[in-house]
Amino acid sequence: MSIFNIFGRSKSNPESQWTVSIKNENIFLTEPNGNKSECAFEDIDKVLIVTTDDGPIYPDVFWTIVSKEKTLFIPQGAIGENKLADKIMDLPGFDNEKFIESMRSVEDMEFVCWTKD
Repeated sequence: MSIFNIFGRSKSNPESQWTVSIKNENIFLTEPNGNKSECAFEDIDKVLIVTTDDGPIYPDVFWTIVSKEKTLFIPQGAIGENKLADKIMDLPGFDNEKFIESMRSVEDMEFVCWTKD
């Protein structure tokens, strides 16, 4: 089992237990256990899509936001994820081809979609 298997099998849509929002150029994440994190867009060093072979019972696609101080794992399907995706995909130099490739993955992989120059 991967490190992402922190969801119970009883939920039909566990991704919706996560909430992500954007305000004043900051990403705010609330996890199912109540933990809260935030990251300023200016502090992002790298954006990855991490995929696992855990689907469809568990979330298996994660936006991974990496800064010097923290890493945010945001499952695809989290509440607010579409707005986050739009904002991230507008970053200059975002690699749409890597993103498309990640959406086809059904195994444990990492796809670097953006790095700070």
